Amino acid sequence: MGNQLPKSFQGTRLRIDPPTSLASATEPARNRSRLPWAVIFLVFCAVRGVSAAGELASETIQLSAGWNMVWLNLDPEPNETVAVLQGVDFQSIWTFQPSSDAFASDASAAPGRWFRFDKDLPAPVNNLRFLQGQRGYLIQMNSSARLTLSGRPVLRTREFKSHVSNLFGALTNPLAFQRLTFERFFSHPKAQGKIQLSAAPATPEIFALVNDVFVRRAVTDEIAEHGAYWVNMSQAFVYRGPIDVASDREGLNFGRSAPTRTITVEVPVSAQEEFLAIRAIPCAQIGGIPTCTGGDLSWLQFRDPTLPPSKASWSPLAFGAFLAIPPGTSSVSLEIRAQRDALATAAATGTVAGEVVGGVSLDAVIEISSDNGSRVLIPTGVEVQPIFGQWIGRATLTKVSTHPALQDLPLEQASAVPLGVTLILDLPDPALPAGATGFRLLDSVEFPSHRDGESFMRRVHAVLFDRPVVLTEDSGAPLDPFGTSGTLTGVILTSAEDPLNPYRHRYNPEHRVGYDITRSITLQIQPQGDSVIDELSGLDGTFGPNKLTGVYTEIITGVSRDPITVTGSFRLQRLTQPATVSIQGP
Repeated sequence: MGNQLPKSFQGTRLRIDPPTSLASATEPARNRSRLPWAVIFLVFCAVRGVSAAGELASETIQLSAGWNMVWLNLDPEPNETVAVLQGVDFQSIWTFQPSSDAFASDASAAPGRWFRFDKDLPAPVNNLRFLQGQRGYLIQMNSSARLTLSGRPVLRTREFKSHVSNLFGALTNPLAFQRLTFERFFSHPKAQGKIQLSAAPATPEIFALVNDVFVRRAVTDEIAEHGAYWVNMSQAFVYRGPIDVASDREGLNFGRSAPTRTITVEVPVSAQEEFLAIRAIPCAQIGGIPTCTGGDLSWLQFRDPTLPPSKASWSPLAFGAFLAIPPGTSSVSLEIRAQRDALATAAATGTVAGEVVGGVSLDAVIEISSDNGSRVLIPTGVEVQPIFGQWIGRATLTKVSTHPALQDLPLEQASAVPLGVTLILDLPDPALPAGATGFRLLDSVEFPSHRDGESFMRRVHAVLFDRPVVLTEDSGAPLDPFGTSGTLTGVILTSAEDPLNPYRHRYNPEHRVGYDITRSITLQIQPQGDSVIDELSGLDGTFGPNKLTGVYTEIITGVSRDPITVTGSFRLQRLTQPATVSIQGP
């Protein structure tokens, strides 16, 4: 037996010709023998719910000695071929990329291209350097072994080529009322009727491996939960499956700042009402008894798409729900939000674990399944960044102290006409060299912006601050990196000789000398309630460390005999993201 892949399998007309240069050195290419094959069953097992490296699943594959046909359902991490297969005694691994419109009747047409990695070949010759999910592979093993992969589920668009064999596999739902068949999988208008039929008698060109022999399958046959197949198509088309989720391959990623995301699920039109089950799970698992536990899923919420936003309430996605698709409808949209406020509080108290660059990251999986056996796994993630960086906003001063002779009211009851004060807060990470300058209130800041399609630098001035103000942490209330608490204090001293002293006037001899004026500033960080507009739009609780709120207090001495105290609330928005820093959970 050599390492040459077969050109045909007992008259099945599979167009998967391998490169002739890979014939065994001890066996001429003309003496090709049919190699043994085995259908591989893939099993996902859980890794963990809170992921530091983004691994949401593991996949265990039983490999037999000889050739194995494998369908991967996740992207391995790491994905280098040698790293993925380092624990098993393999000889080579192959995958096939079919070409477009390679008609079977045209012997000169190239059916596609093989990519391979062979341990006996020099490195420059091997062109299969990485392995991907949603792709089929042929693995030649020297001995049987169990291969375990860790990685993430992936949403990858499938490109089916015409008149040439396509490696095919599907993620099924074994608990569904109906089993997923080839007919149901390709029932969507994008794929319906495109499986190639052989002439007299007209049978579909679907081939499964049974006892080392490729046999035809009928369109009504069930797709094995972890099976792999060769399928020939009469037309080329792009297709994901009977449940088509409009999302990129990375899934539903809220990233650092996205508050809400909308996913659109497209299904075949039916004359009856269809139901899709949706839920959030800490990590993905296919087959067997679920063992994945743990993980914080409270940050994932959704609202009923059939109700108007003003009436629909948000519900935890971890509890699961059913999406009703009315008759004659082919799609439904679902709005999902990330509750960062709760995550920031959990990160501050140490109840959320994670070690990632720039903050805390949580991963989960959204599972969508139907009663016809289809199933889709959507990797989902959110990042909660520390508050280090630059912030811009305003303080609204609403209270001021008064002289007792004028108003016999305590400070907290003395209201004033609201006054807006621009605040530019600089919070460099003290753990980095750039943080040596400390926390400050800045007098101005520049940042890139766009107008009329052109880029320019926008400058903002804080007119009531003529210089940067150094801020220090209160020893009794240190600054929380996730913005849930902390007190910062600073002082602006305007000397009597300062040109900006309000008592000085160059043209009035009575105003040649001023008085020392001191402004003691306190920023007390306190989470504040969201506005009514945020609640109606569904943005309440989604800002997290991207919004900084609290109480602003300033005590002014030197202007009058008694100190003047003004207070109000401040609300800041993030201007720049924090620098690279690693924050570790417990």
